Amino acid sequence: MHRVIAVSLLLVACDKPAPPAATTATALPSAIASAAPAASSSAPAPTSVTHGAARELGVTWSEPAGWKKVPPNSSMRNASYEIPPAGADTEPGDLGVFYFGPDKDGAVERSVERWVESFDGVDPAKIQKSERKANGLSQRIVEIPSGTYKSGMPGGPTTPKPNHALLGVVVETPVGSHFFKLVGPKATVAQAKKQFLALMDTVKAKAPTP
Repeated sequence: MHRVIAVSLLLVACDKPAPPAATTATALPSAIASAAPAASSSAPAPTSVTHGAARELGVTWSEPAGWKKVPPNSSMRNASYEIPPAGADTEPGDLGVFYFGPDKDGAVERSVERWVESFDGVDPAKIQKSERKANGLSQRIVEIPSGTYKSGMPGGPTTPKPNHALLGVVVETPVGSHFFKLVGPKATVAQAKKQFLALMDTVKAKAPTP
């Protein structure tokens, strides 16, 4: 009899619902939640720039009327413009603006050498070099009046373009040299020279950030 009662009690105990399991994920108390750091809304700005890529410009300028600002076709460029073709020319001129940071030994000379090397059939004696000043900044001018321009990215395949010209200016600033390089059919470059030099007259060093 006692055995039957014990078995009955055991069966009743098995039928009782199990107590609720403890919750493993609970909300943080408001004091702790408010102390948690908020997620950054944007990724931090990089502290350096890949070698060879353009950096933030240290100058400003005014754009000539009629010149079309276009997206740079290279990470090395800070700005690009299309210059309307002149006369019978069918191809526009191309102005690229470059800045690579503070000057290193011989960097400016190597850049000018690359400008010259980008042309075939150019008599070195016909390369015109001069200097000027505007807004307290020295400017070095390089002119290649005619030759076959080897169009293309540095180190890649090139396309020869005869009867082309180059007008380049190196602007020396407290934060390093800035390069303005205009290339295109020679008639187009010749016609754009006045506007190009007028643009260079407006180039100014940026005011220091407070």
